[in-house]
Amino acid sequence: MMRPGWIAAFAALGLAACAVTPLAYGPITPDGSHYGYRDTQNPDGSYTILLVTNNAALAQAFWDRRAAELCNGASVQKNIFRAQRPVYQYTGYATNGYGGGGSYTESRYGDFFLEGYLRCGDAETAATETADAAPDAAAAETAAVSESGEP
Repeated sequence: MMRPGWIAAFAALGLAACAVTPLAYGPITPDGSHYGYRDTQNPDGSYTILLVTNNAALAQAFWDRRAAELCNGASVQKNIFRAQRPVYQYTGYATNGYGGGGSYTESRYGDFFLEGYLRCGDAETAATETADAAPDAAAAETAAVSESGEP
C-alpha cells in the first residue's frame, strides 16, 4: 500500500516533467537556439527584423521589444510583411497491443515567423530625411556625369 506522501511526491514529479520553460528573449545564434530575433540595418537607415518563436503573441511582444531597443525609445514606424506559421505533414508508425500497427500522417504546426521593416522616428522625420537626401544624390550624380564628360 502506498502512503499519501509518496503519491504527492510522484504527482509533483509528474507535473515538473510537464513544465515548459518559457522562451528567452535574445538573438538567433548559429550554435544556440533557433528562437529569437535577427535584425539588419538597411542602407536607408531603417531595419529589417525577423522574429522566430513558438507562438504569435510572443513574436509580437519580442518584435515590439526589439524595435524599442533599436530606436532607443523614440517613436517607431513598422511594416510587418510576413506573419507565417507553416504546417508540416508528419508520418509515423503506431503499434497496437496485438503486435500489429500501421502508419499514419498528421499535420503539425511549425514555428511562428514575424518579419518586417522598422523606421525610428515619426513619418515627418522620415519624409524630411528622404527629401534632404534626394538633392544630395542628384547633385552627386550630376557631378559624376560632368567629370566624365558624357551627357
